[in-house]
Amino acid sequence: NQMSIKGAVRLAETVVHLRNLQSLDVSENGIGAVGCSKIVWALTELEHVEFLNLQGNDLQAEGAKRIAGALPKLESLQAIDLRSNSIGPDGIEKLSACLARCRCLTSLHLGDNTLLAEGAKHIASMIPKCPMLKSLNLCKNALLDRGVNLIASVLPAATCLTQLDLCGNEISDAG
Repeated sequence: NQMSIKGAVRLAETVVHLRNLQSLDVSENGIGAVGCSKIVWALTELEHVEFLNLQGNDLQAEGAKRIAGALPKLESLQAIDLRSNSIGPDGIEKLSACLARCRCLTSLHLGDNTLLAEGAKHIASMIPKCPMLKSLNLCKNALLDRGVNLIASVLPAATCLTQLDLCGNEISDAG
């Protein structure tokens, strides 16, 4: 798909009328920060959204910050896929704080976002606040030993976690 920002705005205007919508996948559209934020904020009008896939939409840090405030308003949100969006450590800071307020969140995919060790500290602060989290994918984020050790230090608090993906993070035996 190659939806434009104009298409994303039209989708946002339409989706608010789908009162029973539970899942929305707009992955791989490259709609950027503006397009994604329009859609996510429109979803806050709905009560039943459980799954949101924004993979591959070039959110970057700006987009992560734009959608962050809307996420806790999606009270039924259980799973969100944000992989391959170039979120970076700046974007994950605000995003993690808001995701920590998503009480139903069970699955979070943040792979391939260049979060780095700096971003890992924000994820580490979020994990204990997400008691329902079962699946966390942090693959290909260059977390390095330092970042993985930060994540590992809070894992005892993640009592529901059954899947953790840390592949491709340049981890050595020290991690």
